[in-house]
Amino acid sequence: MVQLTLRADGGGVLCRLTLPESATVQQLLAQASAVLPQLRHVSVLRNDARGVAVDVATSAAQTLAQAGLVGHGAAAETLEVVTAAAAQQQQQQQQQQQQPSMETAAERMLRLFSSPPAASSPVATAASLRASTSAAASAASAAAAAPVDLNERQLAEQRRLYAAIQQQQIDENLANALEYTPEAFAKVTMLYVPCTINHTPIKAFVDSGAQNSIMNKRTAERCGLMRLVDVRMRGVAVGVGRQEIVGRIHMTPVDLAGMHIPFAFYVIEEQTIDLIIGLDQLKRHQMQIDLKHNQLVVDAVTVPFLSESEIPQSDAAPSETAAEGAASAQRPHHADPTQTAPTPPPPTLLPSSSTAAEAAAAAVAPTTTNATTTTPPPPSLTAAERDDRVAGFMAFSGITDAAQATELLEAAAWDADVAAAIFFDA
Repeated sequence: MVQLTLRADGGGVLCRLTLPESATVQQLLAQASAVLPQLRHVSVLRNDARGVAVDVATSAAQTLAQAGLVGHGAAAETLEVVTAAAAQQQQQQQQQQQQPSMETAAERMLRLFSSPPAASSPVATAASLRASTSAAASAASAAAAAPVDLNERQLAEQRRLYAAIQQQQIDENLANALEYTPEAFAKVTMLYVPCTINHTPIKAFVDSGAQNSIMNKRTAERCGLMRLVDVRMRGVAVGVGRQEIVGRIHMTPVDLAGMHIPFAFYVIEEQTIDLIIGLDQLKRHQMQIDLKHNQLVVDAVTVPFLSESEIPQSDAAPSETAAEGAASAQRPHHADPTQTAPTPPPPTLLPSSSTAAEAAAAAVAPTTTNATTTTPPPPSLTAAERDDRVAGFMAFSGITDAAQATELLEAAAWDADVAAAIFFDA
């Protein structure tokens, strides 16, 4: 059932009826005329909310839903009723309004184009004003675009003025920083967590800016891990200087707050920091650096970061920088060869042998460094030689899918050792 509210066109409510959706337009008019006899002369029914107008004479046999006057499942609708007399009166008013306006427009057009404008007419005055304004604007733009020749003395004076203004802005910026954000000049304590490898306690540096986790050779020997170093992954780390990468330890358990977590490390020949937990292991084990509570979160376990007094002294020594006689700020001095201040880049591998170049470049790629990784071009092999290499690699690695083996060999420039390193590392 639908509650229908009948309103006069532009007027108030006439009546309210309740009918089913299957009721016809003729049944609606019959019930409406029983309530108000003047509704017998309705010629048009409109539903402005739905944008529907129905001619009663042609749609009397249609249902309300078919005519579009009510929607499916609607509970209430408002209909505008227009009688025949009202429709005829509206049509006459529209014709009367349109006819004078059209005549007025035609007369005005004839008057404008029949005679030229006088010198004192508004049209001529506006045209002259536009011409003078455009001429003045053109002259001003031409004068502004014309280059001004300066001699050497004037150029030097302009440079000195620019330098003085720039230095003044820098000093103001420094004064504002000292006043509003003095904490920005305090020394930053690096993030270290205690861990144990092979019953050897180590203070690991947590560095989300390092792409890969790193261990120096001295720590690897102290933990007895040199026997696990894969020398096929050797290369050169380029950051602050160049350091040799001995190889890679693909997996070793690290005791972190009682959790034995498998880590992978690149072993550096000369590295000041014993151990760096890089972004690869942070993402792999879903670790969170909680700076608000100063802790490292691993799943549901929290590992507090070491205090400044517990950090190794070689990594906690600050360096002083002065700012034009205003104030001195301290920043931490980091001897990590894979880092540069203030945002250190991770190490990048340069090939030390043709067999480890591609694996090293794929394993440790630089994020920000001027050094580039050189990769030898893939050898040109015949189809028979490629099939032999694919078969040998499948027998060596245990891969049963020839397409996967071919893809790995192509990624490693058809070097079986490098492809095996990529496969086992993945």
